[in-house]
Amino acid sequence: MRLKYVENDTVNVVALCASGQFFSSITGPLEILEIASNISGSAKLNISIVSPDNKAVEGVGGVRIEIINKWEDIFSTDVLLIGSIGDPNDGLGCISLDLISWIKRQSASGAIIISIDTGVFVLAKCGLLSNQDVIVHPYFSSLFKNMFTDVRVLDQKKIMITDKLYISVGVHTYKNLMMLFVEEFYGSQVKYTCHELISANECDKESLRYSDILEYMQHKDIAIHDVQKWIITNGTKSITINRLAIKANLSERQFKRRFKEVTGVTPLKFIQFVRLSLAKSLLRTTNLTVESIGQKVGYEDVKFFRQIFKRENELSPLEYRKYRGNHSNNGMAMNEESVFFEG
Repeated sequence: MRLKYVENDTVNVVALCASGQFFSSITGPLEILEIASNISGSAKLNISIVSPDNKAVEGVGGVRIEIINKWEDIFSTDVLLIGSIGDPNDGLGCISLDLISWIKRQSASGAIIISIDTGVFVLAKCGLLSNQDVIVHPYFSSLFKNMFTDVRVLDQKKIMITDKLYISVGVHTYKNLMMLFVEEFYGSQVKYTCHELISANECDKESLRYSDILEYMQHKDIAIHDVQKWIITNGTKSITINRLAIKANLSERQFKRRFKEVTGVTPLKFIQFVRLSLAKSLLRTTNLTVESIGQKVGYEDVKFFRQIFKRENELSPLEYRKYRGNHSNNGMAMNEESVFFEG
């Protein structure tokens, strides 16, 4: 985990906003960052919203954002958020050469860049994606390929993260992307609390239970999706790769390669994440012992369960329960057979 910003007094965030759009690709991520910052009680956010021409931006429905800071007056930032520019055929026209140079300087200086929806076209125009893989909204995929022939477009994923880039293909997938960002820079516990606050649905136990594996299901491979849903239902049992490969109608070698290609993790790692997600849910909502929980989620060796839990979550099971526990269920575990993924 890269938690360097938590140790700073202030985290500078610049959001580049274009006119003529819904502003959710800007206001949504900023709200999540603000919530995470408040939960952590550490670094405060210094947010600046800028526009390509330094003028007020007019959104759909008459929403207006006044621009206080000019981007050329901002020497450096920790995080640069580039929201949707709408139709790239029109939106890219307002991205000047001077603005391109400024964005490239921010990247070279170490800024983390978050791109939502068609904001990825701005990254490509700045040359920040040359000879790299990238994800693009399906509606604009062909246009992107024609405009930027030196960039390889991946068709399966909806979220992509590299060392300095966080990319979401659409406006409505930004929440999952921002949750990953929050976990990376503030830690797992801040992420879970933040998720609860923005979900506004405390009864949605299943979504919260598996919120940290959503990133590995942001793809369009139906066969792998079906296997993942089966793992979620049966992940506490003994599972072999051969059995999963048969379910996907693939050889073991093909299955492992295809699974890793579309999810970014191995099948065994995904099984581990599912088990740990269920373990965290049981720690939050029941009074079961750590040993009992370990056994329920598929780990007979409680020592190994404790080790792997702490390695992945930065807290021991008991520490996690202390900070995240809610024992109002009086020790009653949730139904472990239910599945919340429908498609």
